[in-house]
Amino acid sequence: MMVVSKISGVLLLIILALFSACAGPVDEKRSQVSLSLSALSGFSAKEMGSRYFDRAMSYQDSRFEAISLTEIASAESFEGADALLLDCRDDYEGVVSLADIRDFDLHMATKIMLKPGIAAPDWLQAGLILVPDHIKAPFQERFVTANVRTIRSINLDEYYRPLHEAVRKKPEYLKALQTYKDNCLFCHSLGSVGGKKGGGLLEKFRFEKEEGRRAFAVAFIQFHNQGNMDKQNMEQFVSPHMLSDLAGFLYYMEGLSH
Repeated sequence: MMVVSKISGVLLLIILALFSACAGPVDEKRSQVSLSLSALSGFSAKEMGSRYFDRAMSYQDSRFEAISLTEIASAESFEGADALLLDCRDDYEGVVSLADIRDFDLHMATKIMLKPGIAAPDWLQAGLILVPDHIKAPFQERFVTANVRTIRSINLDEYYRPLHEAVRKKPEYLKALQTYKDNCLFCHSLGSVGGKKGGGLLEKFRFEKEEGRRAFAVAFIQFHNQGNMDKQNMEQFVSPHMLSDLAGFLYYMEGLSH
């Protein structure tokens, strides 16, 4: 096995320890919970595989050492929170609800072991969310978050409020919004919500014009196809019909931003 990335036990605890004393003013949308080192020291890593991960990456027989997010979430008090915000080192921003953590027995890999000869992309680092083999979870980008730097507790209603308010009177865009939340928002923020790794799509494309929507579709296929070097294969998560719905949703959001 080729070890791609490993976080030692102590370093992992430091990453997960959220130092509220140094956090500054509390944002209601991103309120932090402090997890002390002693609170996490009892959680041990176990070796496991993940066919979900291998399918997403087109790999085989990958192995991991991982800790259970279910156990951590059950042991800690997340008053007023119903999700974890995963801040990644490359400006990717993942979100997993506490319900998802419980229902899908989500783990976090502290060590990634790939078969020899695999050239892993730079973003594939320890701090990787894993779906265990005994679980059948929806096949979505949000369950392949990696390179996590810090974990913070949030309230989903507060976090997504700007987007929900935007479509409150436009229920026809609710499905596309859900697709965006599940697969796109982590890299491409909308307004004040989401990650910044891939930049804002409203700044990159003119969705009010047909050629702008075509350019969006072409760029998606070129950058997110199965063979792209960065292993960001979004085609497996977003169908052509979903992509068309996303273009319509972004056209609507573009109009609101003017």
